[in-house]
Amino acid sequence: MYAESLTKAHEMAALSPLTGRFETHMHAKEWVIQSPDGEIYRCRNLKNWIREHIDMFDGTLNQAWDGIVKIKYSAQGKRKNPVSQWKGWRLLEWGD
Repeated sequence: MYAESLTKAHEMAALSPLTGRFETHMHAKEWVIQSPDGEIYRCRNLKNWIREHIDMFDGTLNQAWDGIVKIKYSAQGKRKNPVSQWKGWRLLEWGD
């Protein structure tokens, strides 16, 4: 009984606009990124946006997300070895 309830709760959480893989996720932030060819993209929920546009990236979902987040941490002074781009991708703005 408990396992069935838990499974159902996880299924429903994935469908919720506040907790699922959507721009409306409660922890989603605004991002402005620039592709290697200079195209600028605005998105909310970076990981979800990368997932939907993975063909634009040279790497996996987690590699692309991690690369862009490292740019943010570098700009905030939180990295010992700062970076300004990941495989040509640049972070122009972000919202916290």
